[in-house]
Amino acid sequence: MSTNSPAPTVLLACPEGLDQIRATFGDIFKYVLPDHTLDPRWQADFLALVALPFPLPLSWDKSRTVTEMTCHKLMASIFTGVFGRLQSTGCSKRSPASADASHFVRSALAPSCRRTPGESQST
Repeated sequence: MSTNSPAPTVLLACPEGLDQIRATFGDIFKYVLPDHTLDPRWQADFLALVALPFPLPLSWDKSRTVTEMTCHKLMASIFTGVFGRLQSTGCSKRSPASADASHFVRSALAPSCRRTPGESQST
């Protein structure tokens, strides 16, 4: 798993349907072992460790925080950009104490990935 600083944020087309998800992010089903566990190569091949610029409370235990997260390598620069933007704009300090990581991400994701149901990718 990589801990290197990701490249600057790049736009990533939102895949639609399982075939596009597999084509974009890799086919996790190819990494399922006969005993139904996940081959450790999945983590090495596709995941990255991203340092967070500020601590985030866990959604299931708000008394604990995290300072790093694991995500797909293709998403690492996007998350780094989102959380960096939240910190630089002061949003990380204005958030309610009950906020969790999903609140931060939903509020800062690029509009290209925030489509309403039925809205096409080209809009």
